[in-house]
Amino acid sequence: MGQEHGQPGQSIWRDLHLDTAGLVFALVVFAVSAGLLHLHKPAASADDLAGQAVADVSVNPTADFTINARGQLLKSAAATGVRVHRYANRDELRFIWINNPGEPLAAAIAVFHLPSGVASNLAKPELITRAVYSKETSVVDAQSLSFSAEGVDPVGTVTVVITLPRGSIKLPMSAKLYDELAGEPALLWADVGLFILTIGVMMLIWLSRRRMVEWQALRRAGAVQTTPPAALPPAVVGVFIRQKFTSREIIATLIDLAERGYLRFSEQPSGTTIVPRKLDPVGLYPHEREVMQLLQSSDRLLKGLDRDVFEAESGRLVIAIYRLVERLGIFARSPRWTHLRWRTGGALITLGGAVGLLFTLRLFPDPPYIALFWLAVTLIGIIIFRLGSGYTAYSETGRGALGAWLAFGRYLASPQPATLDEVSYGSFVHFLAYAVALGVDEAWLQRFRDLPFQSPDWYTPLQPGVTAEQFYQGLIRPAATIGAAISQSVLPTVD
Repeated sequence: MGQEHGQPGQSIWRDLHLDTAGLVFALVVFAVSAGLLHLHKPAASADDLAGQAVADVSVNPTADFTINARGQLLKSAAATGVRVHRYANRDELRFIWINNPGEPLAAAIAVFHLPSGVASNLAKPELITRAVYSKETSVVDAQSLSFSAEGVDPVGTVTVVITLPRGSIKLPMSAKLYDELAGEPALLWADVGLFILTIGVMMLIWLSRRRMVEWQALRRAGAVQTTPPAALPPAVVGVFIRQKFTSREIIATLIDLAERGYLRFSEQPSGTTIVPRKLDPVGLYPHEREVMQLLQSSDRLLKGLDRDVFEAESGRLVIAIYRLVERLGIFARSPRWTHLRWRTGGALITLGGAVGLLFTLRLFPDPPYIALFWLAVTLIGIIIFRLGSGYTAYSETGRGALGAWLAFGRYLASPQPATLDEVSYGSFVHFLAYAVALGVDEAWLQRFRDLPFQSPDWYTPLQPGVTAEQFYQGLIRPAATIGAAISQSVLPTVD
């Protein structure tokens, strides 16, 4: 047995080396392609907007006054909202000087100081106006410009535009970084996004291979076991095989409880009902007691009542199953906490990507190619959230038990029809709960489909003489309804 488990371990290390080589290759391809794309940016025309950043400049009026239509002198606010528009061959300062004054203005005059180091003779001032009778610009001295506007309507606006040679404005480091990022081509950001996705997918592939190598080695052994390897509850077997809780664990538990005398399935014209047959909790596992309790709440839930109570009971049921799995020592780590770590990490990555994407769309010029990077981060976060919960490592004990349960599953899923001994023993009913937990219940049914069948005493059909398929359908429909209600009520904070 030790040698059998050594082979999967060697395969994992061999595949890890191959994945590492693939990762290095992906890094090299990314570095080369990103470098080439960065160095070979398409040439920008004079009017191509490279970026738009809030400049660290001071443009304040030294003489700023307005006269209203009645000849009264008004104090005007200083210019605000100064922005630098950086083009391929020039910088532009833009800011709103007058914005909806609320009353007619006969005249408005202001003298503006340019930023330090910027000569006025290199500047090309312009006024963009709306609802203004006349406008004028002039140079005052080596660093000052004068602007005037006459006949400004109450809803008039005046925007100052000062064109300067590119690089005249000294931007802060954050604005320079913004300018550089906004100027990178779309293909570069697509390359970065594809690289992020590649790294995330390769990580998930390696984690899944760690699990699949073990399963393939056990399947190649081809062993068949005709009885359950251990007297484990079917719900535990289902979590053991799938590494997570699903509605199948509930369906299997309901069938197992009926087989052990705790429940009765009764066909009615309106559908099959599930009612308690024995209320004594002695002999029940904690999760089975929770199932019995939930049966009493399921009808109220289906009518839209007591959802909070039902969610709390469903959470206790799932936690009880995971605690039993942990006590058996078949996983290297708690599967429930592994799921929560993966989900939390995936949710945080998705949230970070979504926030970055929103800020990019709001702050960067159109089209914001850097959004491709944040889109890739968001996608990898969603992938981790959805798929990462299935990568819980088995312990050495768990790998041995996995082989035995897979061998039993091969027996249940055999294409050969059941023997008369299996029919007389009632194997179909005895092992049906395990078949559901292992996911081979339809294959198990196929083996008994054309053979005589005797329904158990805990199943009351509408008419005598039901077949194995009719019995199976009568069980699965109501059990699946309850299983779906419970599994959908489990909150993400539980599993």
